[in-house]
Amino acid sequence: MTLPLDVPTAINQRRSIKNFTTDPIAPELLKTLVELTVAAPSSFNIQDWRIILVQDEAQKAALAEAAWGQKQIIQAPVTFVFAADAAAGGGDLTPIYEQALSTGAWSEGTVKYFKQAIPGFQKDLGEKTREYAIKDAMIAATHLVLAA
Repeated sequence: MTLPLDVPTAINQRRSIKNFTTDPIAPELLKTLVELTVAAPSSFNIQDWRIILVQDEAQKAALAEAAWGQKQIIQAPVTFVFAADAAAGGGDLTPIYEQALSTGAWSEGTVKYFKQAIPGFQKDLGEKTREYAIKDAMIAATHLVLAA
């Protein structure tokens, strides 16, 4: 078993890999990778992205075709797909407020402020909500790469 790398070493040694073994990835490791990915910061912690883990052979083949025939999608035991969700900030944000309070990330005063600020901020973004969602999805994907 190889030891985990520290973050600077992982960044310096990172390489784009185009060939993969088909060895399965342990469910516990996938769970850990997802947990570390969703810990990524996002605008107001809205997490305006979704992760889809593609493991089914037919779905991997369809995804590979949609990705201009990239064979590594078929070879890899799992592919993480990140989708930006520009509408995420327009819904009920109560779970975000509750989680932030329960973890101590935000105080009651911060939650009160954000309950007023977030809807206005999202409305003022207009078409840029898509850009924020893409940016946040890219940050989450970077967390996945570092975690992996």
